[in-house]
Amino acid sequence: MSCADGPTSVDPNAIFTFRMGAYKNGTGVAVNQSLINATPNYNPTERANLLAQSPENAGALLQFSMRDYDNLQSPYNGGGSTREFFDYSNILVPLSNASIAQPLTAVAPSRINYFPTTPGSTNGRVEGTVQFLGSEGFAQGLRSVLAYKARLTLTYKANRKESEVLARGPNGIISNTSAYGRGYALQFNYPIGDNSAPRVVTNIQETDLLNGAAVSFWTCPGSLQLKIGKDAIECPAVGDNAAENSNAQLLQVVRRVLRSEYWYVNLQAKCVLQKPYSQCYANNATTSHYVSICERSAL
Repeated sequence: MSCADGPTSVDPNAIFTFRMGAYKNGTGVAVNQSLINATPNYNPTERANLLAQSPENAGALLQFSMRDYDNLQSPYNGGGSTREFFDYSNILVPLSNASIAQPLTAVAPSRINYFPTTPGSTNGRVEGTVQFLGSEGFAQGLRSVLAYKARLTLTYKANRKESEVLARGPNGIISNTSAYGRGYALQFNYPIGDNSAPRVVTNIQETDLLNGAAVSFWTCPGSLQLKIGKDAIECPAVGDNAAENSNAQLLQVVRRVLRSEYWYVNLQAKCVLQKPYSQCYANNATTSHYVSICERSAL
């Protein structure tokens, strides 16, 4: 979302700058094939126990954040200290936790994107959100940093007491240039019919943070560039079953990231409207903001 100049304290379930999640069947977290190959005679419980006891996995917690190309150990923050739910997001609990390890080993090597019994989780989704809210100038600066200096990252928390945001590498090594996980380089462009500023994501290149190799690209179609309405005049509020939302497949994609308890969707008007009122804008705002939705594609 390109929201700016609005309130800086809002519910991250509704308003966010970036959200990443595994929503389709066959996506999410999986046990590495090397573990399966090394334990041919293990049952799922034995594999789960091994996973929990391995130093490589101890405390391995998925984290979503924005990090510099030159320093993977320093998540970008909006000013001051680095804060969870704003500058970085922990996803579920460590992978060695029984609520994660046991389901994974039970279906290995298949992937899982939903862990309903995870302690402390409100939804069990493999999903992370970061929220960088500020002025319009701050938002434009953030997009410039992502265009040249930084990228979104999905890393694993290192098992170190001195920091909650260090990214782990093989054999416990902490490196500025490589880590377990993925990097996501974003490209921005102008929204269709709006030349005020490059506010929408038009392309994402996914790379392996260990070696820099390209892994996948993401598509960001114009049909999933949706204006965020200031009010019901700019974006008429309609239900999911309304004629305006007859494209059920497209609506399903939007609803993965914009839930019905927080947003109206109007696909015909190519807009969304926050419930019960918009927190994306300042009062009397003249600019428009957008949400861009991208989907991962295999190379």
